[in-house]
Amino acid sequence: MVLARLRQVLTSLRQLRQLEKETPARIQQTLQRDLENAKLSERLMEEKRKAWEGVVATLPAKAQAFAEHAMEQKLARIQAQLERIQVDERSLKKQATLETVESWSTMLKTSRIMSASDKSADGSTSEADGEAESRKPAAGSKATSDATSGRPHPEPSNHS
Repeated sequence: MVLARLRQVLTSLRQLRQLEKETPARIQQTLQRDLENAKLSERLMEEKRKAWEGVVATLPAKAQAFAEHAMEQKLARIQAQLERIQVDERSLKKQATLETVESWSTMLKTSRIMSASDKSADGSTSEADGEAESRKPAAGSKATSDATSGRPHPEPSNHS
């Protein structure tokens, strides 16, 4: 047993001597590898820094392009709204014109009916008198009569 123990101690001593011989070489290799890794890391960090500087340098231009794109979209929306408003305005003008024509037509018919009933009450049946009376605008209206066509025309207004 002592002999076995002695063999273990001798083997351990041999391993320690071997390690002592190899240790400086291993330490040197480890230090060299760590130094190479550090240089590589430094180079990678420098490349990343340069890449970020490039990205940062393009940010104002990208921000400008984004702002311009946003403004173009806003302008397009405003133009579309303006076109809808103009279409609505034209539609309202057409509707107002139709209503005015219908109103004048109704007033003309009413005027002719009233004129005919007045003439029948007076006993006068002259066609010329009936025609002249039918061309007159209804009482209280702001119209002038077109003598050649017999159609009422509204007085010119200053608003557009």
